[in-house]
Amino acid sequence: MTNTNLLDQPIHTAVDLQLFWRKLMNPLGFAQRRLYFVFLDDQRRALNQLHQIDDLPEHADDEFADALMAVFSHFTDHFDFALLLARPGGHPMDDTDRAWARALVAAGSRGDIRLEPLHLANDNSVLPFASDDLIG
Repeated sequence: MTNTNLLDQPIHTAVDLQLFWRKLMNPLGFAQRRLYFVFLDDQRRALNQLHQIDDLPEHADDEFADALMAVFSHFTDHFDFALLLARPGGHPMDDTDRAWARALVAAGSRGDIRLEPLHLANDNSVLPFASDDLIG
């Protein structure tokens, strides 16, 4: 992550977060399914490190989601977490995307982890998961 102007901007709203992800993921286009995440400090600024997990399986994995939240649990006193699911293709959000979002949100809830609204990036857009997308 090298755009310092992007890092200097606090993320206070859902719109701020969507703009953050759009700028960070530009240009869009993904060869594989990935999960990106950033830590947000107490001033709501992203730390200068974008983390990514490659080769994410197509189908949601509850054990993976719980393990990730267990890692996050070591940092909850100091940070909130913003996650973005990325995948190849330009088709709209589908049930597989929603299943991943539900798995991550549920694991965060079980672990008492403060997650920002999850986002999805594909080859055409970056969109937040709506609350309806997380019901399943």
